Amino acid sequence: MKHLKRNLILIFIADTLLLIACLAFTVQKFIHHPQMSLELIILLIFDFIVLSTFCSLLTIAVQYIIRKIKARKKQKEEQ
Repeated sequence: MKHLKRNLILIFIADTLLLIACLAFTVQKFIHHPQMSLELIILLIFDFIVLSTFCSLLTIAVQYIIRKIKARKKQKEEQ
């Protein structure tokens, strides 16, 4: 379980950094070339994919935390 928690945290941090980098790159491209081009559309699609992955990982992390809290409450009730 410790490895799962550590891996989840590392993946979450990596995905967060990737999301920040993608959004920064897209904003930079859009500022320099405000017209919509195929390259910008592809970047926006890629940003959407990374953002959806980020949301999925965030959901998994929240579910994991909720399970841990419920397990601790159950353990305290049994004692």
